[in-house]
Amino acid sequence: GPIAWAPDGSSLAYLQFSGVCQPEPPSYLVLVSLGSSDSRTLLTSSDPVLGGLEWRDAGIITLWDEAGQRWEYDLAQSRLFQKP
Repeated sequence: GPIAWAPDGSSLAYLQFSGVCQPEPPSYLVLVSLGSSDSRTLLTSSDPVLGGLEWRDAGIITLWDEAGQRWEYDLAQSRLFQKP
């Protein structure tokens, strides 16, 4: 799935899907720390099914679902919330 680099370049996040056709539920938000090559799943979501991401703010990953709705994942709080 799509990837986004952290603003400081030390990590990247990507979306992974369970099926061949994307986006297909569930979607997974995965974080990879490049210095240690560790990866961890931050979020597993079937509703909403996430299809795009952007990482401009160090603490927030912006995501879009299949309907074009905007969501934000707060890294400090490990929480997904919808943006109006």
